[in-house]
Amino acid sequence: MKQCFLLLLAFALLANSLRIPLKKISKGPSKYAGKIIPQPDPSLVRTGAPLDPFKNYDDSEYIGSITIGTPGQPFNVVFDTGSSNLWVAGVTCNDAGCQGMHKYDPSKSRTYVANGEGLSIQYGTGSMDGYLDQDSVGVAGLNVKNVTFGQATSLAPFFAGQPMDGILGLAYSAIAADSVTPVFDLMMSQNLVPQPIFSVFLDSTPGDSKSSILFGASDPSYYTGSITWVPVIAELYYVISLDDVIVGGAHPGSCNGWFSYCKAIVDTGTSLIVAPTAAFNELSAAIGTVNADCSNINSLPTIKLSFNSNAVQLELPPSVYVINDPPGQCQLGIAGADGLPLWILGDTFIRNYYTIFDRGQNRLGFAKSRRPTN
Repeated sequence: MKQCFLLLLAFALLANSLRIPLKKISKGPSKYAGKIIPQPDPSLVRTGAPLDPFKNYDDSEYIGSITIGTPGQPFNVVFDTGSSNLWVAGVTCNDAGCQGMHKYDPSKSRTYVANGEGLSIQYGTGSMDGYLDQDSVGVAGLNVKNVTFGQATSLAPFFAGQPMDGILGLAYSAIAADSVTPVFDLMMSQNLVPQPIFSVFLDSTPGDSKSSILFGASDPSYYTGSITWVPVIAELYYVISLDDVIVGGAHPGSCNGWFSYCKAIVDTGTSLIVAPTAAFNELSAAIGTVNADCSNINSLPTIKLSFNSNAVQLELPPSVYVINDPPGQCQLGIAGADGLPLWILGDTFIRNYYTIFDRGQNRLGFAKSRRPTN
C-alpha cells in the first residue's frame, strides 16, 4: 500500500510539473475580426507558403510561458492547436509588429545552432517573416532538445501591442512550415511525457490563471462526468466530422443527412466558433437576436452539435455561446467566414468542454468543464 501511495504521489508531482497556466486576456471586439480569410481544404496537404488565416488573437488570448536557449530566455506564447510551428520575435526585429515583445537573442544561448532557412507564415491579417534556428526549449519544466523554430524578423502590424511574443503550434507535423518537427512531437520522441496526449482547460474569467494546458495527462479536477471520444479524420489540424447542428427543430449548416457531414477543427488559437458564411447565416437566424445588454440570454435556444456518425452530441447553452465580456455587454461568440471549407470550434466551444488531444490514438476527448476550486 505504501508503494502504491508513493507511485500515485510521484505521478501527481509529474503531472503538476507538466502543466502550464494560461492567462486569459480579453480586449473586446477586434478591428481585425472581419478579416478572416478562407483556407484550402484541410484534407489536402498544403504546398508553398503555409497559411494560418483563421486566427483572431485580438479578442481573447490565452497566454502561457516557455523558455528558449541555455540559459532560458522567457517568452509568452499562444499554445495553438491550429498550427504546427513554434516562432518568437527575434532580436533583429524592429518593425511595428515586434514592438514591446521579448526577443530571442542567439548570442546569449550556449545551445543555439544556426539554421538560416527562411520562414514565412501567412495570416489573414498579414504575415510572419523570418528564418529558422535550433535550440533547446523549456516547456512545463521539460527541456526539449534540438527544436527547430522560427525567429521573426518582421511581423504584421496587427501583432503590435499583443501580450504575446510568439506562437507554439500543437497540430500535426503535416502542416508545419518547412517540414520542421513540432514541439509536442519532439516531446513524445524524446520520451518526455508519460502519455502521447495533452489536455486543455479554458476558463472564462479574464486575467486569472485557472486556464491551463497539461502535457502527457488529463486532470479530472477540470471536468465532470465521463469523457466522450471522437476520432480525428485527417491528421493535419485536429479534424473531426460534424454530423449535425441542431437548434430547436432547425438543422442549420447542411451537415445532416445519411451521406452528409461537415468537417470541423478544434482550434485553441481561434477565439470564436467560426462557420462558413451560409451555415452561419442559418445558425444565426435559428438562434435569434442577442441583445447587446444581455437581457435575453436565458431565452435563447441551446445549440446541439453531433459528431462521429451522431454517436456523440454536445450541447452549447446560450450562457456559453454568448460572450458577456466586459460584463453587461453581450455578443454572439460565433462568426462566419466566406469560402471557409469547414467549421472551426475555437475558444467559445473549448471553454465548455475540457478537451484531450490524444495523439497516440488520433482522437479527441470531450468532457464538461468545471472550474477547479484550488
